Amino acid sequence: DSTPDAKLTIQKLVTLGEFTMIQNALRIVNSAVQSRSNEFNTRELIDNPLLPALNHIMSSPEYYQGTLFSNAGSILASIINNEPSS
Repeated sequence: DSTPDAKLTIQKLVTLGEFTMIQNALRIVNSAVQSRSNEFNTRELIDNPLLPALNHIMSSPEYYQGTLFSNAGSILASIINNEPSS
């Protein structure tokens, strides 16, 4: 059916290829953030395009669905918990 109401119910979802790529990237970032053994500064992640990307994922849960939304939330929680306040 091509009525306007039918078109409103169809949501574009992330493709399988996009999902896999984003999920792997989020896993790598999450490992880096949670690993305290790295000589890695969380501030370096915050000062690059990571936060806008995580914000985009968190503000579009209907597109990215549960797993990617959850992974992005875990990274944000790790950043908040590991970064000392100024």
